Amino acid sequence: MVDGLPPGVPASYSTFDLQCNKDNIKILYNAARWEVTPVAGFQLAPRVDRDMNFEFIANKMYGCFNVEGETGDRVYGIFPFKLKSGGPLKIIVSFSHFPHPPGGSSSSSTAVTADQHAMLKDTLGAKINVLKSASAADNVLVIADLNLDMPLAIKGAKFAEENAAMPDLFGLEPAMSSEQVWEAMNIYGSPSLVSKTEYKLTCCADKTKKMKNGTLFPPAGNSKFTFAFDRVLADFGTMRTVMPLEEGKVKTQYRTDGEECPMYVGAFHKPIIGQISVAGVHRAPPGVPDRVAPILGQKQQ
Repeated sequence: MVDGLPPGVPASYSTFDLQCNKDNIKILYNAARWEVTPVAGFQLAPRVDRDMNFEFIANKMYGCFNVEGETGDRVYGIFPFKLKSGGPLKIIVSFSHFPHPPGGSSSSSTAVTADQHAMLKDTLGAKINVLKSASAADNVLVIADLNLDMPLAIKGAKFAEENAAMPDLFGLEPAMSSEQVWEAMNIYGSPSLVSKTEYKLTCCADKTKKMKNGTLFPPAGNSKFTFAFDRVLADFGTMRTVMPLEEGKVKTQYRTDGEECPMYVGAFHKPIIGQISVAGVHRAPPGVPDRVAPILGQKQQ
């Protein structure tokens, strides 16, 4: 892992880098526009912590969702952000990579499953609630690889072509709608999901994903972006979904419309962007530059 800003990121940005075992989240935000505000009595994440473990401490806002062997697995971080100028906007932002639920599958041989409802309510939701109350934050933004698929009935209608090409793989993973995810978190003062990214098939580039009988899922040797795991959810604004690797100039430059794409390695996820508009004015959440909202994209399942 590389400390600090990745190449090409403006110097006005700041980072957090959190890791449980091999599972890593790197958070970028525009420090010229946003600041992380300390909250009395709460442990906020340090800039870098690559040796995190599982421990449930109510006022600790970062850590691992569960235990893998003698260490932690699957990362989350929850931060109180405040807009520096242009309005008193305060947001609780959660970044998380959830464990796979029972019945789900992972390309990681050491992945440990965990009940998704418990993770949503008792870990993420509970911590968001205490921080939201203590910080008097206006809104909540959740950026997550949920490892939960979209509802199958909606999926079959929306992605009929992919369903026809990969019928055995298409309904393989446990599912939960974005509205059900928000409801499960039980966030005080935010009973309803207001804006969200569209369901997109972002997971994943596994070309060697095998059925239980040991044979490859068809189409063999091709990337299998089959699951809508990655989502951006909020209790404010309106959200536009952008898939940067599916834009014309990007497809031409990086060959993201074919199997020769150099990025499609391992369990690579397609990045998804939620661009949020508030009261007619685009305000970027703290993870990204003006007029562009949070991006999800990672390799590990």
